[in-house]
Amino acid sequence: MKKRILQLASIVSLVALAIGFYLWNKPPETVEGNEGINTTAASIISAFEQDEQVATKKYLSQVVSVQGTVAEISYDQDSSVVLLLYGTDPLNGVQCTMKDKNIAVKIGSPITIKGFCSGYTTVVLLTDCIIEKEGNNS
Repeated sequence: MKKRILQLASIVSLVALAIGFYLWNKPPETVEGNEGINTTAASIISAFEQDEQVATKKYLSQVVSVQGTVAEISYDQDSSVVLLLYGTDPLNGVQCTMKDKNIAVKIGSPITIKGFCSGYTTVVLLTDCIIEKEGNNS
């Protein structure tokens, strides 16, 4: 009986080690390989303003593809490009920290940006963003 328990414990340990090894070596998820949740800047902002808990459950850590207009261009402490897409209210927006540091966009340009939603403060935060489409978003 003790021998069977020891064999079972060994098998369970090996399976646990195999799963741990797989998860440890699994490549990180990227926005390039995901379609994402399609929305507009105004819609995602409105979702967070109306019910932050529901919006957090829907969007947090998900890939989101946001259509909007570039309102501001700035840089963060790592010299990454940060684009701000306005919704309907100029006091809030979608802040997109870009993956590529060498992008050329203009204020007022319509754009579709895809990135991971990392939360909401006074703006919706997207990280690891890429430009999905520039120009006319219709």
